[in-house]
This record gives sequence, structure tokens and C-alpha cells, in this order.
Amino acid sequence: MIPAHVLAQVPGCAGARRPLAVVPLPGGEGRNEVVRIDTREGRFVWRRRLPPVNRPGALAQAELAAHRLAAAAGLAPVVLRAAPDGSWLLMEYVEGRPWNESDLLDPAGARRLGERLAMLHALSAPEGVPAADAVQMAHGYVDRLRRRDPAAAREVEPEVRRVEEISARLADLDHARALVHGDLSVGNLLGEEPKLVDWEYAQVSDPSWDWACLLSYYPALEPLIDHVIGPAGAGMAAGRARLALQRERFGLLNRLWERAYPPIA
Repeated sequence: MIPAHVLAQVPGCAGARRPLAVVPLPGGEGRNEVVRIDTREGRFVWRRRLPPVNRPGALAQAELAAHRLAAAAGLAPVVLRAAPDGSWLLMEYVEGRPWNESDLLDPAGARRLGERLAMLHALSAPEGVPAADAVQMAHGYVDRLRRRDPAAAREVEPEVRRVEEISARLADLDHARALVHGDLSVGNLLGEEPKLVDWEYAQVSDPSWDWACLLSYYPALEPLIDHVIGPAGAGMAAGRARLALQRERFGLLNRLWERAYPPIA
């Protein structure tokens, strides 16, 4: 149920006016509730984090800053309202369905996404968005896992050491500093010219971080990866030099995350 104080902030619902419809939307993976709110002034989306998921205030503000910057560039839905603690946000509704894997594995779709990512990576990251620190992330996941299952935490120590090794090697290579999305599942791509949602993993990193994310989630994309990378132009060669290592590291981090955050029943 949408709290009354939130509903009052939805365009068309001022003065205790009721919405025309409230429609649950798919996604969220048990960690978010997402609903579409229809009013006489349009369609809007409300997303609420479900307990026990929470975000420290600084990270919630960084997520919101990244989302708003991308929205100003036409790359994300416009945020209309947001809770100060990051527990919910209200944004415009994007017409069109979420992507599926076949959209991504179509050369034209891969190219469209590459063009959007090139636009994103050309933006100057807003103040407060953290730099990606893969080693810190790996240790954070293991610390969380250790509190629940010390034996499982010991099992993943080789993966953590490998993240450290790859990070040291990547530090020796030239790299750009760009705003990256960090969670490019197809469910986070909306509409034909996709707008990106769920910015909670936005960070400052090399563009190859996002390319590695795609390859980690969708290995079948590999034959088409140049369609994604190509729009990066001059940054393509440098990014490609980092991509194999970045892909391995991202895959390790993703597996550690899955151990640290098992599905919520």
C-alpha cells in the first residue's frame, strides 16, 4: 500500500484525490516494490525498498544524484520526488516494455544500448558518487557472508585473492573515469531507445566496467560486443585492453554478491 503522504505528492492526487489505478509492476527481485500509478495527469512509477534492504544515506544520495544526471541527459526516467533516506522514489513512467535477452542479442539492439552507454560514460559524474573499489566490495561481501556462515566465507577466500590480483593489474593500465551504471540486466532497460533504471550500483569507473557487467550477465553477447563498444569511439581500444580482466573480476564480484545476498523468500 502506498502511504498517504507519498500519494499526496503524485501529480493528480493532491487534495486527497484518488488515483485512477495502481498497478503492480514486475521486477524488484524481492528487494523492491514497484507500482504504476495512473492519474488524470499521467502515469507515474513508485519504487519502495523492502525491509531488510537499506542503503546508508550517502549511498542513497549518490544513487539519486546519478539517476537525476542521467535523466537530464535523457537516459533515465525523470525523478519527481524521493525520500531523503532513499527508501522510495517517484518517477515518470516510461512507455514501452522492459528489454529481454533477445533484444540485447539483436545487433541493432546491442548497438542502441552501446550508444546510450557512450552518452552515459561521457557525463561528468556528480559529486558524491563513489569510485568503484572492487577489493573493498569483495571484502564487504565476504564480511556479510561471514556473519551468516563462517565456513562459506572461508570457501570464497581464493576468489577474493583473485579480485585483488586483477585489481592490481588493472591499476597499471590506462583507464578513463566515467559514470557507470553497474547493473545492466535487461529488466533495467525500458523502451526501444532504452532508459536505464535502478541506479543503486552507479559508480565512477572505466567504461569497461559496464561492458564487463553485460558479458557477465549475458555471455551470449560476446560475438556482438563490438556493437556495444563501438559507439565509445576513441575509448574503444583502451577499454578493450581492459575488458578481459574486467570481465573476470566482475564475474567474481557477482558470485560473491550472490553468496552474500541470497534470494529473499
